Amino acid sequence: MKITVLSLFLILAYNILAAQEPVFKPLVCEGTIPKECLSSSAKKYEREVEKLRKENVNRKEEKTIGQFALESNFWEDDLLQSGLVLFNDPASLYLKDVMDQITAQAPEWRDKVNLYTLRTPVVNAFASARGNIYVTLGMLAQLEDESQLAYILSHELVHVKKKHALDLYLLSKNAKISKSEREVLDNVVFKDAVLARNKYSKEIESEADEEGLQLFLNTPYSTSTLHTVYDVLRYADTPFDNVPFDHSILESEWYHIPSAYRLENTSLITGTDEDADDTRSTHPNISKRRQVLENTLANVSDEGHSRFLVSAERFKQVQELARLELPMLYLQKGFLADAIYNAFLLKRTYPDNRYLDKIVAKALYLNAKYKNDIFYTPDEIPYQEVEGESQQVYYLLDKTPAKEATVLALRYAWSLSQKYPDDVELASITSDLFQEMPYYFEDLDGFVNTPPSSPVIDTLEQTTEENQSKYDKIRRQNQTAGDPENYWKYAFLGSLDDPDFKDRFKQGLSKFEEREEAEAYYKSRAGKRELKRLEKKGAALGIKKVVMVNPNYVKLDNRRETEYQFIPTETGEENFRQLAKEVAKISGLKVTILDINDLRENQTEQFNDIRMLNDWFSEQIRHFELSLTVGSNQEQVDSISEKYGTDYFLWTGVVSVREKDIGKFIYLVAGLAYPYILPYSLYKMVQPSYTVYFYAILYDVRTGKRRVLKFDGFKKGESDALLKAHLYDVMSQIVSTP
Repeated sequence: MKITVLSLFLILAYNILAAQEPVFKPLVCEGTIPKECLSSSAKKYEREVEKLRKENVNRKEEKTIGQFALESNFWEDDLLQSGLVLFNDPASLYLKDVMDQITAQAPEWRDKVNLYTLRTPVVNAFASARGNIYVTLGMLAQLEDESQLAYILSHELVHVKKKHALDLYLLSKNAKISKSEREVLDNVVFKDAVLARNKYSKEIESEADEEGLQLFLNTPYSTSTLHTVYDVLRYADTPFDNVPFDHSILESEWYHIPSAYRLENTSLITGTDEDADDTRSTHPNISKRRQVLENTLANVSDEGHSRFLVSAERFKQVQELARLELPMLYLQKGFLADAIYNAFLLKRTYPDNRYLDKIVAKALYLNAKYKNDIFYTPDEIPYQEVEGESQQVYYLLDKTPAKEATVLALRYAWSLSQKYPDDVELASITSDLFQEMPYYFEDLDGFVNTPPSSPVIDTLEQTTEENQSKYDKIRRQNQTAGDPENYWKYAFLGSLDDPDFKDRFKQGLSKFEEREEAEAYYKSRAGKRELKRLEKKGAALGIKKVVMVNPNYVKLDNRRETEYQFIPTETGEENFRQLAKEVAKISGLKVTILDINDLRENQTEQFNDIRMLNDWFSEQIRHFELSLTVGSNQEQVDSISEKYGTDYFLWTGVVSVREKDIGKFIYLVAGLAYPYILPYSLYKMVQPSYTVYFYAILYDVRTGKRRVLKFDGFKKGESDALLKAHLYDVMSQIVSTP
């Protein structure tokens, strides 16, 4: 079996690495879905409590340990179903083979540990109370060899063996919500910020360092590069390489980024302070951990040991797979400068790679969209806080004005669309950018279609690009760089006479004017009346088939210290899912429900579909204030749309909140002041205060057009009748004809 898996892995790796233009396919889950990804969190919690009772744990400890079991099981199941976790993929299979080397002397532990890869650029690895070890793609992209990976896995295995309690809280769940679409929807999208750090005590971390090293020393792995692991941790916030950014990847022969948008010197990389005061930290500082390692290794011989036991080739392949994933992951999180810089690093190896070219195009496209929307604030890190050569990209995106950012994005996307005329994603991006251009240009008259005249031109025209000297190229660049305020005029030199370009510009202008007219109309008195009528009457879309993706339910109680209500959330979600199925049968709408909780172990393809769709949806929520945006994984989503025979996908759910009701005190005072209303005051005091938010958003996933069919908040407790009524209303709006 191992030979078959390895053969498949090598074929995949060869397709990615050997071709001049490797076709990038994102890592997906493979094989069968692990049972723990599908089983109920509540049942796991019940088993844990029953185990504690059999062990005769006292009631106080049972409550404390039970609460931890409750939170940790629900958090981990949320993670396993979030789409961030990969299983049976090439990276995870490789992790398992390295763990086999570590546990060769204690095989009983090998079957007690599961290894998963996490789709996040965060550099981290951690173990859960359940016995799972997670290693991020960010970590795999940074490590230098297999022995470093084995050292990290040995450390995490000690956490599992010692049953160290990882103090992970639901930081991804924000219970403080208001009636804002963005805030409510943020509540139902898993945030991976919690994955950026482990929270063990210093004593536990030190124990894992020491015992993990001893475990590692029992293997034939070399210790020669272990000290670099702490460099990886120290510089974890920097890219996997530090190479001066080449602005020419964004330029053309006559279009050059002016010096005003280039940093003369980038900040030196200092990383985390190794000797930082750790008195209030959960971890010993890096210096102390490094010193313990060096003291132990001082008397250890490395003779006969190897940096690779499984395979040097497989390590490099997994490292490259991880690095290829990073630009897309950064793009999906909205970290545009990181997406561009990591793509640039990889383009040094794969200069003609379509995937990497498109990452840059998508990042420039989103940057232009951000800058053209005065109400949108991206989550980008200020360039002043960035260290290393990637700071150049941060600076460029920050300093380029909105008009010039739009020109830059369209110039780059247009040139790629000429290179890849069959690419649907690039076609969508360029079409949308043509609609952004009219913010600044009513026509193309401001652009230059002939090179600047100069005596130098005659000389240069006599030589081909290949025969030009460095000094010829510098002179050519200086001809346009000499006018930094108008450099953008040369962006479309050679394309302005292209009939297709001119036609696309006219189409963009027309659609822009239609958008502006529609916006103005709905701000008018007549438009507002129509919106009220539509809101009251509902839509009539005439759509016969939709896919409903993971019907969602969240239960919060703002009166409690732990606001997120775990078991009521799970039972409520199961109930909401059943209600959706019941209503779908009687609505006349053909509904396919894609829900992880309904999957069987052999339905990995559907598991991956849900992950791709939710990645796409998360991006749309992040860009909710913008006009339509093309998803970063649009190509995969288009193929899913084709598979299910519809372009329409519905995301719906409920956030039920039990509120703190400070107003009850007012009823008490009023009742005491006016005894005749005391019965009413007492009634209001004992009534619980609820707010129920119901949302339903229908997307045409090919175009990105959305219809918010329902976003309502109700000051009442939920009931099956209430939820069914809203579900029926949503489905009726979709299926009914105008």
